[in-house]
Amino acid sequence: MPKNKKSDNAGIDILPSLLSSVYGLILGCSIYLSSCHIREISTILYKVWTENSIGYNCLFLIIPFIILTLGIGEIHKNKYMETYKGEKPGFEFQKALLPCFLLLPFFFMEFAVYTPLAFLIVWTICVFRVVAIWPGNIFLKWRGGNGINLSLIFLAVFVAIIYGVLFQEKMFSSLYLDYWDWGVFLNVIDNTLKGKWFFSNALERNFLGEHFQPGTIFLLAPYVYFFRSITAFFILNPFFLNIGAPLIYLLAVRKGISNGQALVLAFVFLLCPSIANMCPAIFYGFHMVYIVIPCILLFFLLYEMKYFKTALLIFLFSLTIKETVPVFWVGLGVVFILMGKRKSGIFIFIVSMIYYLLIAKVLMPSIPGYYGLMYRYEHFGRTYSDILLSPVTKPDVFFGSLFRYQNIYLLIMLLSPVMMAVCNFPILLLSGAITYLFICLQGSPDGTTNFVQYQAEIVSIIYICSIYGYAKIKDSQGPLYSIFLAGLKKKGGLVFPENSIRQAVLIATVCSSFSSFYFFSVECFYGKNSHPSLCFSWPDVDKEVEKLKTLIPEGSTLSATSHIAGHFVLRNDTFLARGTKPREYILMDLADLLIDNKDFENFRRRVLLSDKYNLHYYGMEKGHSWLMLKRETKKAFPDVLKRMSNEQWDLIGMPIKLENPDFKGRIICENKNKLLLLYIRLEQKVDYDVFIRVNIFEGAGDKLLHYEQMFPFGCGFRPAYTAEKGDVFTLNIPVDLEEFSGISVRLDKRPEPDPGLAPF
Repeated sequence: MPKNKKSDNAGIDILPSLLSSVYGLILGCSIYLSSCHIREISTILYKVWTENSIGYNCLFLIIPFIILTLGIGEIHKNKYMETYKGEKPGFEFQKALLPCFLLLPFFFMEFAVYTPLAFLIVWTICVFRVVAIWPGNIFLKWRGGNGINLSLIFLAVFVAIIYGVLFQEKMFSSLYLDYWDWGVFLNVIDNTLKGKWFFSNALERNFLGEHFQPGTIFLLAPYVYFFRSITAFFILNPFFLNIGAPLIYLLAVRKGISNGQALVLAFVFLLCPSIANMCPAIFYGFHMVYIVIPCILLFFLLYEMKYFKTALLIFLFSLTIKETVPVFWVGLGVVFILMGKRKSGIFIFIVSMIYYLLIAKVLMPSIPGYYGLMYRYEHFGRTYSDILLSPVTKPDVFFGSLFRYQNIYLLIMLLSPVMMAVCNFPILLLSGAITYLFICLQGSPDGTTNFVQYQAEIVSIIYICSIYGYAKIKDSQGPLYSIFLAGLKKKGGLVFPENSIRQAVLIATVCSSFSSFYFFSVECFYGKNSHPSLCFSWPDVDKEVEKLKTLIPEGSTLSATSHIAGHFVLRNDTFLARGTKPREYILMDLADLLIDNKDFENFRRRVLLSDKYNLHYYGMEKGHSWLMLKRETKKAFPDVLKRMSNEQWDLIGMPIKLENPDFKGRIICENKNKLLLLYIRLEQKVDYDVFIRVNIFEGAGDKLLHYEQMFPFGCGFRPAYTAEKGDVFTLNIPVDLEEFSGISVRLDKRPEPDPGLAPF
């Protein structure tokens, strides 16, 4: 009998170890797939790129995780027996990791954006459950006072600012950063300083009719006056985004959270992917609405400190940051009323509503122009009434827009870093509901991403909500915690003590924040966000831009394409190359991705056909095709087209396939394939232009690589619609490849300009 009993005990001891090994296997696989199999994640396109196959290197992650899970299980067992005087813990540790099985279906599904989100959520729940049942106290005693803690936070903020500035500088020097929107804001502030109040060169009218932001313009005007450089302006972007960290710390301390835990929560804020991603804002850069983030945080801090008059001033100023900000305050007023803060809530609601109606219905319509955001909701109608009634009048359009998958993904991405703390005080999230609704209902899902500025108010309230939720643990624990802890019990009863939940929430929040940072943040350079690798793959063109500046006198008026315009915003009176008013100098980068529209093609055609503009410079450098014209007596353009008969054409090289029947192509390889001569011949008269896209291939099989280059027909100043039948444009393409293996050519048809528009 004793022998059998010993055998039974051994079997009981083996089962927890076996379960722990299975959990380690599942967790190890998920970590491997996240770190090695997922190559890149785009939260702009909501796409995931993976490696072609799963390699044997997965064993180097999976086996250590099995060992790690077994080790943590043994540590828990020993800690439990030590705390409770030899009593065995049973299967509590193994039950805590039961949510791991939720990961299994995702191993066999196609990888998409939901995959890392699912991994992140399950990891967080598992960490929360394990820490909640852990015997004793996990927290280390942090003795740092407010001075030390704030110094550490400001040091981290300084590092984030440096990274943000360098990131913007890289985008700027490679012409990845567009003139919209940062350049528009800087230009409006600069014009205001020069006496052209609120005038926007890009819009060629009063900017306040587009976005009503007088408060931010006046706030930033002194800074721009004293620090007149692009780099100085770039500092504002990460500064306003990250300066919320010390405010988060002070708010947490004010809510009764210990200094050490408040310090952790401040660093959690700095790990927020949205805070990092709004710095590049895809390629739009700084937005003045970012100032609302520290304003909202400061309002809550002052409100908790009972400095109501100062909080009122912050609230009133924030209304002037942007015309959409009052919508957030309307929601917060309602939430304050629901929370029992009736006087504050009613006041905030009424003032915000009156201000919003005043600017939306009176002030902005009185300014010439068209409200910049209304076009995003044109699928509902042309008026506010159409939008409000759309759930009834256009339910298919309304609910189709509301429940797009991008809206759901974005909401989960925003909440996931601090989801455990937020779920203990979710009512505060309702204040951002109206703002989020307007994000969801836009005609295009392009704005539904954690890169753009529309989320600024929502991010602020989510992290404030996390502070309130974490502080509330000492008074009550939300019902969601009971769901997350289903099947578990603490020694002595089913109720988990405050310290256990507090530990579990904080450590799980750190886990979810690091996971979100790794998956979705541009600041995690070795993470999975695809944006840094995309930005840093573009070559710098600083020297080329400096050469262009020598050809354009400082202070002269300039029309420029969007990506190059930002380099002249403080140097010249810079407008965009479009519309009906070309300036003294015109600078076009025909490789700019934002010129594929009829407005630009009309502008280019009217300039090229004008007798008032002469070709000043043209050239191809590092993938950019420059075309510069100056207002002066026109001279004959260089002869870049050559007329060829059919007989002459047939004697050149060998034919290359073109999909466009209006053109034919031939190619000659010279100097041992180090130089390609590409000939493009017009077969019949056309009314449009083409850009020549050349793909050069190197290697073969799995090692096949291709390099794409774009060339405007006729160097840009002799577009195809100015050529005649039989005209040939020749490209000399140097090839610096070890193993040239082929070439393909595609002609991109440009928007057809209006021939009825007279030259400038």
